[in-house]
Amino acid sequence: MMKDGKDVVVPGLYAAGEAACVSVHGANRLGANSLLDLVVFGRAVGHHITANLKPNTPLPPIRDDAGQASIDNLDATRYADGDISTAALRLQLQKEMQNNAAVFRTQATLKEGVDLIDKTIRQMPNIKIKDRSMIWYGTFQSTKRETNYYPSGTLILLKHWNYTI
Repeated sequence: MMKDGKDVVVPGLYAAGEAACVSVHGANRLGANSLLDLVVFGRAVGHHITANLKPNTPLPPIRDDAGQASIDNLDATRYADGDISTAALRLQLQKEMQNNAAVFRTQATLKEGVDLIDKTIRQMPNIKIKDRSMIWYGTFQSTKRETNYYPSGTLILLKHWNYTI
């Protein structure tokens, strides 16, 4: 976590696997082998908690509105009433990534991809959800998943584009 431009340790917060910034395969591998990471780092976390947690330590107080921003974010997506479907945006992103971030790429194709994905992301406020149910992998769940893909796609393109400059 960053505070005032400096890394800050959050006591009691542990991460392993894809949520962590390290891996048994090195710090630059994302999701390399999550099960192995969980076994290795999960064991280390267990030892650390055993050594450092005092029994019956009270939890810090939380605000009355804790989690409300997350609920509001979910509701904003669930009740989105724009004019473009999640499937249409997903297909657009898929084509942009396939055409501009493929194995064989140039600075020009990466730059084009960055520009195209930027336009795609700007369409997110116009998304429409027809199926407002909470069924797993319904339109709502799919849309929440897709909203995570857009920043990831942009970062991938920007990273590779910066390597070619």
